[in-house]
Amino acid sequence: MDSANHPPRYVFEDLLTVRDTKRYFLLPFDVPPGASWLRIDFYYEPERVPHPKEVANLVCLSLFDPQGFRGARHSFGTHKVVEIGPSAVTPGFLPGPLPAGRWALEVDTFMVLPGTPVSYRAEVRFGSDPEPTGAGPVPSTVWRAQPPLRREPGWYRGDLHTHTIHSDGDETVAGLLDLARQRGLHFVALTDHNTTSQLFDPAVDGNRDLLIIPGMELTTHYGHAVSLGTTSWIDWRTGHERRTISQAIGEIHAAGGLCILAHLAALGDPVCTGCAWLFTDQMPGEIDAMEVCNGPWFQVGSNNPVSLHIWKEWLQAGHRLPALAGTDFHAARDYREGAPTSVVYARELSAAAILEGVARGHVMVSTGPELYLEATLADGRLALMGDRVDPASVRSVGVRWMGAPAGARVLWLVDGEVCAVWEGERGEAAPALPSGARWALAEMWGPDGALLALTNPLYLRA
Repeated sequence: MDSANHPPRYVFEDLLTVRDTKRYFLLPFDVPPGASWLRIDFYYEPERVPHPKEVANLVCLSLFDPQGFRGARHSFGTHKVVEIGPSAVTPGFLPGPLPAGRWALEVDTFMVLPGTPVSYRAEVRFGSDPEPTGAGPVPSTVWRAQPPLRREPGWYRGDLHTHTIHSDGDETVAGLLDLARQRGLHFVALTDHNTTSQLFDPAVDGNRDLLIIPGMELTTHYGHAVSLGTTSWIDWRTGHERRTISQAIGEIHAAGGLCILAHLAALGDPVCTGCAWLFTDQMPGEIDAMEVCNGPWFQVGSNNPVSLHIWKEWLQAGHRLPALAGTDFHAARDYREGAPTSVVYARELSAAAILEGVARGHVMVSTGPELYLEATLADGRLALMGDRVDPASVRSVGVRWMGAPAGARVLWLVDGEVCAVWEGERGEAAPALPSGARWALAEMWGPDGALLALTNPLYLRA
């Protein structure tokens, strides 16, 4: 598409102040019949403000055509470009024809800091250039589920929280998948911020050996949640037209997905805008699972120890909520040695089976070592971590581990209290279940105080 000789058809300009933060400003425009391409240039300044240290304003974009969501640009940078044409589209946006009629560019003000107002300018251009010679087909926006990559049950290792150039990540989808293969992962969830365009990246069609789980991260102004197993856009804009987070979670469930609470205790505004979970009615409410490990254990912004502590408090309060890990991948460095994974026991290696395993809590959080928890029942059946069992039916409990580094310790926790401690690179134990216990799990801690592995609990109910 050639926009150099096309003056802007629409120009929008305005000033934003701190009172405009966490709002949605719709800029309507009309696409004429016959338009084959569209370009939007969006500029704002300043990006950074010394308040009290240098932190950033964050103004993002969403785009809607007459039929609904058309894409989003959730990233830093004071010049955002959106191009949709016959054979190319900006990552973050959905390809395809441009329906004539009323469109809307939405200015999403995640952070407007006190002090200097933020000025913005949006320029919208159209053209009807002919299809370029040799242009390939426009990518499909219809999700095609993968067949099972393995038919046998087992423990499968993967990443349930990633970002690419379709939002604020550095890697292409192809680059992310290559890095996942190098890590030996079995599955990866594509969960870019507030968009689904990553699911229709050409690299997805070309992938045959790595299970891809569809999704997106609902990056709201008051907390982040990962939608797993959904392929349609979920409206994340809480407060817009009185929309609630409960409605968004309901749409995830109606689409057959799971809602995962991400980095609950993360640093919030203004360091990480909207990153802390502030929806008090969803603690845990209708949430299906939560990250207790987001990125490296000591990552300052994630506050992983606090998230783990809150999860255990919820267990004590009687909630049955699976614990997960996610790298929150944004760049290749996020896959360095020791990055956390969710290891899921599933009946096969398929998206449906992985989601089923997550929902049941058949998940081990691991940075490399392995840690298993199971119970043999009186009828000979085996109960896995995440299962609910009648204590009277438990014949024995087994904890086993391998790959523990020197100085690591494995803890046996019952109702939040440490009841046994073991050491060694690998080992097995058969701990007791005290009378009246409600839940029990195992943890592995490194000599530096970092969480190395965690089982989900056995829930003990008559």
